[in-house]
Amino acid sequence: LRRTVTEYTCLGETHLKKGDRVLISFLAANRDPEQFDRPDDIVLDRTPNHHLGYGTGVHRCIGSFVAKIELRVAFDEILKRYNHFELDLDRPIKWRVGENQGISSLPLILGKPNPQA
Repeated sequence: LRRTVTEYTCLGETHLKKGDRVLISFLAANRDPEQFDRPDDIVLDRTPNHHLGYGTGVHRCIGSFVAKIELRVAFDEILKRYNHFELDLDRPIKWRVGENQGISSLPLILGKPNPQA
């Protein structure tokens, strides 16, 4: 997420010279209102969804495809086993900071188990 400036440039109103270091916030990029309609809302079927959660280009996370499969399987299993789920708003969502940003704990309230599961 850190990059070194290779030539003089301006980023917004900030002047950067060769050798300056910048920290890129993918988290902020994923909420850019010029790129995402309703950037502060969770829109599961957002199309297109050019988020940078796994990086991009040559810097894309090598495990991104495995992570997506793991998420799909996890949600499929939750939905198969319980009639509904919701966020537990009485408990905090825990976030990791730094280069490995993301949710580390997502408290859920699970509905009644499906008898056929």
